[in-house]
Amino acid sequence: PTDIDSRVDSIAMWATKGDVPDTQHERLDILYWAGVQVVEVFDDETARAFLVGMNPMAGDEALVDVIAQRDPVGLHELLEDAVEHLIE
Repeated sequence: PTDIDSRVDSIAMWATKGDVPDTQHERLDILYWAGVQVVEVFDDETARAFLVGMNPMAGDEALVDVIAQRDPVGLHELLEDAVEHLIE
């Protein structure tokens, strides 16, 4: 499995068990917000592709990787820009 697969698996586990590590709450909130924004306009599959695919707004990195690896400060703004770019 890739790093992205591992991250998606962790998120799915947190969602089903409700056992989110304290250090990940803010990241998970940002991820959830972005997913909801995309699903409202498109569908679940598009949201998944948006979050795990290469994204030019994130330097051609997957947004799920950016959310996992970067300091949460500024992530919401980056995700807002990426969502806006997708919806346009």
